[in-house]
Amino acid sequence: MGASTGSKGSAVGSKGSAGKVKPAPASAAKSKAPALPKSKATASHTATASHTATSTSAAPTSTNLTHDNAQPASSRAPHRPRPPIIAASSRTDQYVLSQQWTKGLGTDDYFTMHGLWPNTCCGSRVYKKPLKPALVTDMTKYWPSKGKPNDEFWGHEWSKHGTCVTTLRPQCYKSYSKNQDIVDYFTNAMNLHKKYDYAAALKKHSIVPDSTNLVKAADFKKAIHTEHGVNVVLKCKTNPATKVSELNEVWTYFHVQDLNTYIGTQP
Repeated sequence: MGASTGSKGSAVGSKGSAGKVKPAPASAAKSKAPALPKSKATASHTATASHTATSTSAAPTSTNLTHDNAQPASSRAPHRPRPPIIAASSRTDQYVLSQQWTKGLGTDDYFTMHGLWPNTCCGSRVYKKPLKPALVTDMTKYWPSKGKPNDEFWGHEWSKHGTCVTTLRPQCYKSYSKNQDIVDYFTNAMNLHKKYDYAAALKKHSIVPDSTNLVKAADFKKAIHTEHGVNVVLKCKTNPATKVSELNEVWTYFHVQDLNTYIGTQP
C-alpha cells in the first residue's frame, strides 16, 4: 500500500487460506509480494458477519429481608448501600476490531474503521454526540461513513455494538461521569486502529496497492502476524467485473481487561 492518494483495493483468493490476493509488481521484491489492488471493494456499514444477539431479561425485583418486628428500630444497624461491583475483565466475551479497505474511503496509506464489535449485543444506551473535538477529527479521517452522515454511522456503531462492551457499563466505573462510556468506546476503538496499522505492516513486506497480480492470502496474514503478533481473519468480496475475490476487511480478535486494555486472542 503506497503513500499515494489513489483509490484503494485488495484482492484475496476465494479459497480460504489458499486464496490469492493482488500483490505488488515483481520489481517490488524478488518473489511475488502480496498487495492491495487499486480499486477498493465497497463495504456495507451493516456488519458483514452475524453478531450473536443475546436477549436481556429484566432484573428480578429485590426482596426486603428486613423484618420490622424482629427488633426495635432503635437497635437496628443503620442502612449502608452496597458499593458497586467493578468489572475487572471480560474474558468470556470476544471483541472484533474490523478495519476495512473500501473504494472511495481514505487513501492508500491506511485502512479505515468499520467498528469494534463485542460478540453479544444489547443496544440499550443512546449516542448523544458528546465526543471531544480531537477525537472527532481522528474519527472523521479514520472512521468515515460511505453513503450516510458520519454521525449516523457512529451512532449506529455505538447503539448496536458499543453498548454491549460489558466493561464500559456505567456501574463498572469507580467514578462515572455522564457519557464517559461513549467517549471511552470510541477512544479505545481509535487507539486500537492506530496501534494495529496494517497498511504499514503490509508495506514492509512489499504488499502495496496493485491490480495486476495475485498473491496468497496466507502471505497477508503472515506479514501482519510478523509485525503485530496477531492472527487475523480476512473478509473478501467478489469483484463482479473481474470475478476476483478482493480484500474487504481485516478482523482482529480481543478479550478486554479493565476499561481499556485489549488483549489479542485467537479468532
